[in-house]
Amino acid sequence: MQDHHAEKAVLRRQAAARRRELDREWRRKACWAIHRRLFARPELEAAQVISTYASIHHEVETHSLIREFLAQHKRVALPCVIHKPHSLELRVINSFPAGCSHKDYGILEPDPRVHPEVIDVEQVDILLAPGLLFTRNGYRLGYGGGYYDGLLVSRPRLITIGLAFSTQIVDDFPRDPWDRPLDAVCTDTEWIDAR
Repeated sequence: MQDHHAEKAVLRRQAAARRRELDREWRRKACWAIHRRLFARPELEAAQVISTYASIHHEVETHSLIREFLAQHKRVALPCVIHKPHSLELRVINSFPAGCSHKDYGILEPDPRVHPEVIDVEQVDILLAPGLLFTRNGYRLGYGGGYYDGLLVSRPRLITIGLAFSTQIVDDFPRDPWDRPLDAVCTDTEWIDAR
């Protein structure tokens, strides 16, 4: 088991380094292609409540997605890290980035005084997830905190979609029993249906 976790740690470092080395202009165009592909999906058009991450560093950019969702009058929820218990809380926002501040890991999170409404994951139609690596059968290698896996344990009607650059798609990586696959992965070159 120790080797297993060490292997995942190495994969995380390598994947983060590869993503960091992507050309800035290529990444900008790739994000635009991902957004265009995502907005073409009927699932997204039908969704009333969307939970997404607020991108940092070299992740697939979501700040413009969040603003567009709000402009389309969709309910948008951003995750907040809760340390005890080790979990994510989904907080509904009505503006972005106004009313949000940089919290753990440098991620923009809603300020509870400005955005007081918390919703259960079962109220969400679509959840957009970040990651370092993704497989074609929907597994994601995250940052090692286990926050998203905990959130996805009970999701009877929720559609889960990973946002990734095409360079982040791999054949496989070591998995743990608690890892939960996503329903789809949206990249700059394709839509991967993992269901």
